[in-house]
Amino acid sequence: AKLRSSLNRLGRKDWIVHCCKRYEHGKGVAIYLARYVRGGPFSRQQLICAEAGRVRFRYQSHRTGQQEVANLPVETFIQRWLMHVPLPGKASIRYLGLYSSAARNRLNQARELLGQMPVTAGQLLQWQDYLAGIGRPACCEICGAPLYQQASLEKEVPRQTA
Repeated sequence: AKLRSSLNRLGRKDWIVHCCKRYEHGKGVAIYLARYVRGGPFSRQQLICAEAGRVRFRYQSHRTGQQEVANLPVETFIQRWLMHVPLPGKASIRYLGLYSSAARNRLNQARELLGQMPVTAGQLLQWQDYLAGIGRPACCEICGAPLYQQASLEKEVPRQTA
């Protein structure tokens, strides 16, 4: 009875399972994990040269699918590299297979076969809803006039110079 109760309780939970091929021995697991610990967003093989305050390197373009060359000031290169370093205490997770964002249709087909609800794209949080969620009114605390959005700040991304 206790086992059945536990199984019923666990069966009602939403499970997200990440499965990989089984490794025959611990060495394979260590090699797999070492790639993530040691790898990072840039490999030594990509570096062409670093001189005169500039870094020249190869990269795979997501737009063209081709290998291209960039020539950046050292500061810009370091800034871009640091954009890929996870914040302390935050995990860096990459999803492949059904859990990649490109495979959402296949994931939803699999979920349908298992009688589960489809995964939907997250909704952007509006600033008014954010303020309400933290208990702050969407009006001026001094005069009571409603707040209006006048401009949006875009995330600053350094421009690439080839």
